[in-house]
Amino acid sequence: MSEDKLKELMELGEGGSMTPALRSRLDALANEVIKLDTRIENGENLLKVLKAERRKIVMDVIPPVLQSVGLKEYTTVDDLKVMVKTIVSGSLPKEEEARKAAVAILKAAGGDGLFTNEVSITFGKEQAKEAEKVLEAIGKLGYNHAVFEEKVHPQTLCAFVREKMANGEEIDVKKIGVFVGPEADIKQAKKKRGAK
Repeated sequence: MSEDKLKELMELGEGGSMTPALRSRLDALANEVIKLDTRIENGENLLKVLKAERRKIVMDVIPPVLQSVGLKEYTTVDDLKVMVKTIVSGSLPKEEEARKAAVAILKAAGGDGLFTNEVSITFGKEQAKEAEKVLEAIGKLGYNHAVFEEKVHPQTLCAFVREKMANGEEIDVKKIGVFVGPEADIKQAKKKRGAK
């Protein structure tokens, strides 16, 4: 809202009171917010649908069609360059047993260096002094409710899988929570110099 509009609204409230004109304008603004919220929600839902449609085309339709005719890339009559590439995406499983199995697989595949180690302890709202003591001497205080977790950043995990694949090494991507599959990458072909 511009400063002029705000000033106009302030002037409608004569002497600091709720005038009929001010009430009418505020009512209209409140209704406008509800309409905008609805449009935003509809837009977000539409965006989800559009992303799903796009994903289906670039992952489930174009790659197998091009593969069936023995092509990895193709240029359309509209000068769009279509290339099928392999994507790797994912993160370690959330479920504890599956996560432990994934960690074991990664370590067996030489991925020890992928992990960061985290230890966390949850304190109550009024336990700041205890938290400070634990920071000073965590092992001596006898807190046994610490959580130890080995973590791998999703991009690090995917880079590791890409490296293994490039070296011809096998790794159970499903068990480590990673998707590997084809995706069509579509770009406007570069114009030649001097072309209009």
